[in-house]
Amino acid sequence: MSSYKTILDELRLKYPEYDFTDTKVVSMKTSITYKCHIHGDKQQQPKVLLKNGCGECKFDLWVMNDKAERLEKLYEEIQQTHGQKYSYPKLDEEYVNRKSYITILCKEHNKEFSQQVKNHIYMKQGCPICSEERKDLGERLGTVGRIEQEVFMPFLKEIVGDTFIQQKPFRKKGKGFYYIDFFLPEKNIAIEFDEMNHLWGKAKRENDKVRQKYLEGEYGIRFIRVLENDFEKDRERVRDDLLIMAK
Repeated sequence: MSSYKTILDELRLKYPEYDFTDTKVVSMKTSITYKCHIHGDKQQQPKVLLKNGCGECKFDLWVMNDKAERLEKLYEEIQQTHGQKYSYPKLDEEYVNRKSYITILCKEHNKEFSQQVKNHIYMKQGCPICSEERKDLGERLGTVGRIEQEVFMPFLKEIVGDTFIQQKPFRKKGKGFYYIDFFLPEKNIAIEFDEMNHLWGKAKRENDKVRQKYLEGEYGIRFIRVLENDFEKDRERVRDDLLIMAK
């Protein structure tokens, strides 16, 4: 059996970070007083202390490891729902359980918003700006003319492939969006298909001018406009013009 002095020497050797200056060992099962470098004065049986160290330190480590494991599982669930669309800059600090509100960064808009974890995963809620865009886009697609949708879009796809985004929204000052008929993101080019109603309505033409001027100035977008009348008369010339201008 170890002497009391030997027990104390073992404790000092194993835990040099603890202070055993005023510690008196009576037996392995009799609690002693020592000072933990993190949690201050503590009382513990020598046999338990030698095996586990400070009880609070062990609990803190368990909590830390448990949280790391829970966060890892949470990331997996989030990615299954949203992929890589968002990042979570304060998740370690904010997440406690599924009812927690966490800070989420939308990578597309570079905007942060707060949302409850359970809604973000199970209700598939996300960026409010993206949600507003999708709602507006649905309404916009419902107003796209037949010639643009059924004739010009397949024609354009033959020229540039799937490199365009139809009805691409761009946020304008204040509330709402400006939309581009066909946007080529790699070239920062807008292709506008101007149907006959663009020629008939003065207000429509003025709105188009304001929209184009804003998008050119704010986003540096280059515009290519295709008149429906020109497209119907000579598609080969329109094709040649697009191939040249979209380079």
